[in-house]
Order: sequence, then C-alpha cells, then structure tokens
Amino acid sequence: MDDWQKSLHAAIVPEASQPSMNPSADTALEIAFGYARSEVTYVLELARTHKQKAAGAVAGDQVWLTLGDARLAFAFDRKGRTITVQVPGQDEATLTYDAAKHAVVGPGGEPVDMRAKVRQAIDATVAAWKGTPAQLPGGT
Repeated sequence: MDDWQKSLHAAIVPEASQPSMNPSADTALEIAFGYARSEVTYVLELARTHKQKAAGAVAGDQVWLTLGDARLAFAFDRKGRTITVQVPGQDEATLTYDAAKHAVVGPGGEPVDMRAKVRQAIDATVAAWKGTPAQLPGGT
C-alpha cells in the first residue's frame, strides 16, 4: 500500500487505525468484481465502437455482457460474500473468499486469478458468439 492509498484509506475509513496489507474478505471480493466490471466495460466499448451487436451493464452488483446469443454474467452478493459467474457452455461457478488462503477461491477451494478468470470467461463468450470452439489468445 503506497502513501496515497494509506491517505485515501484514512479519509474513507477513519475508524480503522492502520490498514492491513491483506485485504478483508469484502475488499478482496470488491477488487475481484472490479476486474469483471473493468474487462466487461472494455468489451462493450470495443464491440459498440465497431458496431457489433452487444449489450450489457456494468453498474451495480450485476455485470453482464451479451454478444449475439452468448451471455456472460457476474453477480456480486455482498451480504453472502460471493461472486456468481455464468459463462456460456460452462457450469455456473460461485467464488468466495478464503481467509486462511488470503484469496478469492473457486468452488473447489482453489485460489482464483480473477483477471485470468474474467478474460477466460470473455474468451469463451466471444467463442460461443462466433461459434468457434478454439481458445482465443490472452485468456490463459
């Protein structure tokens, strides 16, 4: 955490005396969900700029993207501390925070690299839209 982040933390959460280097469950899930929001925003803007049929939303706790008939969705349940991920052609997955691992984890308890997970989900959505089973670059 750099000086700016410490100062911001103190301004927003004055009752917390010293921020921890390890984010809380709420913070870690918020950051993870932020990756989904950011990448879906990029895809929506890219698709719309190039006049592709795309729809979606990135505000609030429901982030989704539709390309043709392919739909991708991330839902953040703040009270339940979960992120539900729906990817075309895959089973729905629920992500949670594991305090012992200091990580967002998947259904099997494995730590999740959220940036990679979001990009793989977008790749799968684009592949479903295009009707191609091939893996797209950048999703690993």
